[in-house]
Amino acid sequence: MFEPLLFQFILQLAGIDELNYIKRLRYVIETNLITLKKMRAEAGHVSAIDTTIPKVSKVGSRGNYDWEAIQLVEQQEKIDQYQEEYDELKKEIMNNVRKMNDPVLREIIISHYIEDKELKIVAGVIGYSSHIYQLHAEALEEYGRAKSQIALDDLC
Repeated sequence: MFEPLLFQFILQLAGIDELNYIKRLRYVIETNLITLKKMRAEAGHVSAIDTTIPKVSKVGSRGNYDWEAIQLVEQQEKIDQYQEEYDELKKEIMNNVRKMNDPVLREIIISHYIEDKELKIVAGVIGYSSHIYQLHAEALEEYGRAKSQIALDDLC
């Protein structure tokens, strides 16, 4: 199973750090996808380059692929690694969210950190106004407690 060192480190972080990291990781993935799209647009004969084909040579050797194709493949691999890390962390966060007792606080964590909605938007969805910031703080506290609990799912 793929677990980058950074993900192993993240598992040791406090709840808020973990939640902020998933937002940052989503941004990194989106940025790398934009970079990949630009690379494809600038590459010659883009339709002939299939980044799903495994590499047969390493960077610098130019082997059976042209240099642009190698760069595209490596960029896609980087995105795939980030995405896998994101998916694992999201799974961990959702397991912790399920341990939270208050459904409103769960909704705040999911909407703000997993779905990447602004707190103002979340407030409208759940029917709160500026009170959302106090609830957000409570949600973070409850998430921190839930993170330290052992759920029945964890025992299986």
